[in-house]
Amino acid sequence: MMLLPQAAAQPWTLTWEANLGPGYITTTPLVDEEHVYVRTSGFWTGEERPEVLAFSHDGEQRWTYRSETTTQHDMAPLMKVEAGSGPCGAWPDLLLIGWADGSFTSLHPSNGTLHWKTNSTVDGWGITGASLVDGDRIVVPTRTGLMRLCLSTGAADFHTELGKGWRNGVTLHDGAYWLGDEAGRLWAVETNG
Repeated sequence: MMLLPQAAAQPWTLTWEANLGPGYITTTPLVDEEHVYVRTSGFWTGEERPEVLAFSHDGEQRWTYRSETTTQHDMAPLMKVEAGSGPCGAWPDLLLIGWADGSFTSLHPSNGTLHWKTNSTVDGWGITGASLVDGDRIVVPTRTGLMRLCLSTGAADFHTELGKGWRNGVTLHDGAYWLGDEAGRLWAVETNG
């Protein structure tokens, strides 16, 4: 066996950092060609509130979207969707965000402005799990079930009541949306609701 010489370990160097104040960075940062998107949750001890921030790849803060109404630590993963169209309409590039207060927002990733917003049932908290894009719709696991929204407008084409969920993501297989709940049940909801 022949041993190859090891390359000298290169020291890490910090390119940039941002202090986002008290609270947590609660989800994996999302990176695209232009931005790094970061989600925070505050401690609610002062004026801090959960936010989504966009930074350039060089660390310059470009915009902030702040939720004044969310009530718990926001943990639903951020999701970016490219512009497109389908039977329910056309949409631009979108940054999709589920919030613990039950709201689901669609932002313009270039500037952080609101494209549309809808609400779901809250029972202690609202949306905490990963959503799923299905064609021209977004399927959102809510606290009490599942809702499907049109990407162009945020209009719901169905909402199904199931067991209570926390951090419950949704997946699609064989014509059904699958998700679990806190009672250990696995649910399959047909794509027609």
